[in-house]
Amino acid sequence: MSEVPWESEIPVHPWSDRSNTIGYISGGMAVQAFLLKQVLEQLPSSGDSILRLNDPNGKEISVECEKLAVHQLSTAKFVRRDKGGVWVPTDEALRWKEFGDNKYLARHIHANVKFFGEALEAIDSNTSHADILRVAQEVYGLPWNSSDQVRRRIGWLRSLGFVELWGQRIVRTEKGSELLQDLILCPPEVARGETLSHVEGEESVKIENLEFPDLTQEELKKRKLLIGYIPRGKKVAEEAAGESALAPIPAIRELARLVRENPRKDDFQQASKESLGISQGSFNSMLHSARHMGLIEQVAFNEYSVNGRISELLEAGNEVEFVSYLHSKYAFFGELLKHLENPLSTSALVGVARDCYGISQLTNGEVRLRLGILENAGLAFRLDWQRFSRSNLGTEFVQKVTLQKEMEEVEATEAEREPRKESESVRLEIESGLRKFGSTGTDSLSFEEQVAEAFRFLGFRVEHIGGSGNTDVLATAELAPADKYKVIIDAKSSGSGVISESNVKFDALKDHKKKHKADFVIVVGPKFASRVKQWALDHSVALLEIDELIDVLRAHYSTPLGLMDFRDVLARGDLHVEELGERYQALGKRLALISRVMVLAFQEANDEDPLSGGSISEENISYVLRKEMAPRPSLEDVREVLNFLCGPMVAALEENKGKYKIVDSPENVMARLRGLGTAAGYREGHGEM
Repeated sequence: MSEVPWESEIPVHPWSDRSNTIGYISGGMAVQAFLLKQVLEQLPSSGDSILRLNDPNGKEISVECEKLAVHQLSTAKFVRRDKGGVWVPTDEALRWKEFGDNKYLARHIHANVKFFGEALEAIDSNTSHADILRVAQEVYGLPWNSSDQVRRRIGWLRSLGFVELWGQRIVRTEKGSELLQDLILCPPEVARGETLSHVEGEESVKIENLEFPDLTQEELKKRKLLIGYIPRGKKVAEEAAGESALAPIPAIRELARLVRENPRKDDFQQASKESLGISQGSFNSMLHSARHMGLIEQVAFNEYSVNGRISELLEAGNEVEFVSYLHSKYAFFGELLKHLENPLSTSALVGVARDCYGISQLTNGEVRLRLGILENAGLAFRLDWQRFSRSNLGTEFVQKVTLQKEMEEVEATEAEREPRKESESVRLEIESGLRKFGSTGTDSLSFEEQVAEAFRFLGFRVEHIGGSGNTDVLATAELAPADKYKVIIDAKSSGSGVISESNVKFDALKDHKKKHKADFVIVVGPKFASRVKQWALDHSVALLEIDELIDVLRAHYSTPLGLMDFRDVLARGDLHVEELGERYQALGKRLALISRVMVLAFQEANDEDPLSGGSISEENISYVLRKEMAPRPSLEDVREVLNFLCGPMVAALEENKGKYKIVDSPENVMARLRGLGTAAGYREGHGEM
């Protein structure tokens, strides 16, 4: 046996890049190296070929090449697939086969597999497999439920001569002790994700030198949920060549480059196909995501450019600032880092988004994309294939950036806010956006977003989907199963101010309704041509003009109508805005009645009349209101309001022998009602659901 030339040094990969598992070749735990050499002698081989091995006793073992290579030999980088799809030995495996240096192969395994040299170090004078498993779990934080992976590592070390098994005791040989001196072991705190190793390193970015946007909680709550599709490259060709797909930030940079060099849509699509290997359908999804991100903007018909500010953020060295920008655009970005103080898996983070922020739409893929971007920026790192943790730089980022409050924090502070003022600001912003983008005809994406915000304001759970072949907006009334309903909404803008017959595809709307199992269809636009109105009736599609939607928003601001009312009106087969107006008016009169009763009770309490004692009868209240209000409220209406105000949750009035008196200040009553509204509308402030 001769030593591998010193030029063939093996770099030790970061712990996060090493495999959790090591393979096993059938034939005996202690003869893995003996069997591996037989495998290498039969390569190159196609995946469907049968490899024939012999154990030390001469028993023949047959195994399919593809199955053995993929599931057992590739994790430790013993084999790889070449560009023709044939399995071949890696350079390191070939060197071991040529020189027979077992120390070299052990160093190769250690460089690519977690807890290999570390398992060798864990052996002392009286060590069992169970002892080593405890070290793996408790010291290195590996999520193993059995000793299988420990036994495999010890088996490989035995087959290479570095470990012996004496009964149940595992003993390190003299060669094993020599090997241990040559290995760079991972510190346990690095393996557990508590700090970064020198191998992984960190960007020399100074957080204190960066400026972060001053975001309000309202702005944080309104961030988009889904980033969408970011193409990562031609995966088949890259895997065949042993290369990985583009990381997220480099992929976004590549998109920006393609747009700069190919501004016209057709050219951009062709360049994307050649560079990233994406289909037409994927291109449309990518285009939608890039426009949502603000990466590209439409400058003319079928012509795009890169946003100047985003282009600057994509330059090397500005990754942290780019993450700050994305944090201002998308929910659960910086917040994700907050929860990576301890290592968590992607699926666990999906649960955090749901349980702590009320965000239920995030998928594992969306969270992985966020993690990839944070990793590119040096703010997070992959601890293993399942778990991530934040870097020291990520900790600084969390301390600097404004984060959305968790639901418990919101519940503790919501009662101190003035929600109606903020609600009015939101309404005015939506109105402005509807008028601005609804009549341009050149920015359909922004108009879709404003329509989505409008229906969210009306109390629906809203998902802005958009893109070719999809509905623009899906609104869901979150009610009991028997009452729950969905509405698909098509947003149509027009520079001429009129939506013509060619602009509305009723067959497509029918398909969208079926796809989303929706109950109703609404088309929102500035004005509609006469034939569109007739066809809409024929297809049971409701048309809603922008001015009508704005009127509904204004009425809803002061007298919010219930989702059941919307369903009743939509169920007629058309959207009768006049009927909605009547319902808003009726609700407004009821609220005005409550206000007037409170004023009367307050005046009576402060009237210096020793006979009344500050109380007023139901008959007198009704008499006064019937004279002041038109139309006159009925006695039943007055009685309903009095019962409401006397209820323990409102506690504004107190009844005694048919007479009523005020028992709290109007300010306290208003604050209590605001608190009740916050409690009843628990979703407000938690982001989209």
